[in-house]
Amino acid sequence: GTAACSRVSSHAKEIVFVGCYTQAGSADPFEETMGGVPHDRTKVGEGITIFELKTGGRLERITCVSAGPNPSYFCISTSNRYLYAVNEVDAFNGMEGTGSISSFKILKNKHGKDVSLAPINQKPSFGSIPCHVLPHPSRPYIFVANYMGATMSVFSTKKDGSLGEVCCVQKFEGKGPDALRQTSPHPHCTAFRGDTEAFMTDLGTDEIHRFYFDDETGILHRNGAKRELMVAKGSGPRQVLVSKDGKSLFVVCEMASKVEWYMMSGGEEKEFKKTETETQTKDSDNNSNDAQNTTRSRPHGHTWTLQEERSCYLLPKNWPKSDDDEKAVVAGNKHPFVSSGSFSASKPQTSPRDTFGDSKFFGKYNKGRWASCVVSSKNGKILYVGNRLHNSIAVIAIDSQGNLQVLQRVSSGGITPRDFTLSQNEDFLLIANQHSHNITVLALESDGRLKPQPVAQVKVGLPACVKTILLHNFS
Repeated sequence: GTAACSRVSSHAKEIVFVGCYTQAGSADPFEETMGGVPHDRTKVGEGITIFELKTGGRLERITCVSAGPNPSYFCISTSNRYLYAVNEVDAFNGMEGTGSISSFKILKNKHGKDVSLAPINQKPSFGSIPCHVLPHPSRPYIFVANYMGATMSVFSTKKDGSLGEVCCVQKFEGKGPDALRQTSPHPHCTAFRGDTEAFMTDLGTDEIHRFYFDDETGILHRNGAKRELMVAKGSGPRQVLVSKDGKSLFVVCEMASKVEWYMMSGGEEKEFKKTETETQTKDSDNNSNDAQNTTRSRPHGHTWTLQEERSCYLLPKNWPKSDDDEKAVVAGNKHPFVSSGSFSASKPQTSPRDTFGDSKFFGKYNKGRWASCVVSSKNGKILYVGNRLHNSIAVIAIDSQGNLQVLQRVSSGGITPRDFTLSQNEDFLLIANQHSHNITVLALESDGRLKPQPVAQVKVGLPACVKTILLHNFS
């Protein structure tokens, strides 16, 4: 990592935004059948909390901005001027069966605050329980995955940051073998390779949908006969990450606690005529635009192949241990929900109590498998993947044989590490631990490994998303 003292210039600040759940019991697949992951239910989130990341990894709270119900995930525009947050609910302004998406302007030096958010506008997400939003790499669009609505929506964005019209709504069908988690499609995450090839994970059908994106009309098109990438049945693909060179896809399978590796091979660009079926998948209000562009788009002729022997299981081989194993409690915890307790950056603890989960207890929860987020180092050589229930971050590298290898597993410093991000200089990993209501900051070694002792922790109710940006021109 880069030395902390040279993190940013004197006129720039690294700003941290944290999304949350404002409603108890949200986003826990074990809630109805098992009462959910035990935690303090008297605490919920209040909105999008804003911090400054200071020297040494300390987080200094700036403000908290109300962002509607369950602003559980957000993205920041490529200009760093606007923020788009989902509202992970199933009704909006009297409309059932849809959540919403909210736009904000990022303000600097306003109202006595270094940084704040000003609401711009709000739109229905065209599907219930939106859980992910992504900006296009270069064009004015955002992409929303509606988990329970089984749709992916594309919105245009305007120069003032406001949400424009919905350009396209893709509807999905199917199911998987798991009777609890896979009774219908569950779009979860979108990623881009270049400007026109889009991928979307479907946790409910064990597919990664592949699209050609027309960046002039904002329409997604199914990309030929081999448009779907399949994972093992019951794996539940949650997130997809495109490698830095664009030749690999890394897919986190939530229900199998695995990272699957797909590699690109061959293929030429071919002229693409859109079919009547593909035209109908688009929002009906915009069908006239589609008719005018029947031959302009070109699909991607290459294919993606699963490298099964190179994939990686995230958890220890002995996890979870059997119910009658008296040594099931990991790292000396007496209870599976021990937090790291009070933490003082000025008085660092020499031996923090790890929060690896109790396998004896968590074995009842999908065999202790509940993977979450994946992020990559800027050089593409290291992946960081979250293990909920085990409450750890797996650090993964590509070994000399070209396989994915777990270098280490480090406690997330809390319960249910749902999301995390690297700081701008890659000197810290900031982790949102949903069920312990805290953000933990871990420092990085020069080789990308994590130092297990947290350098800072702050309290946030039900944190669910964390991202950082560098803002300049502070006086």
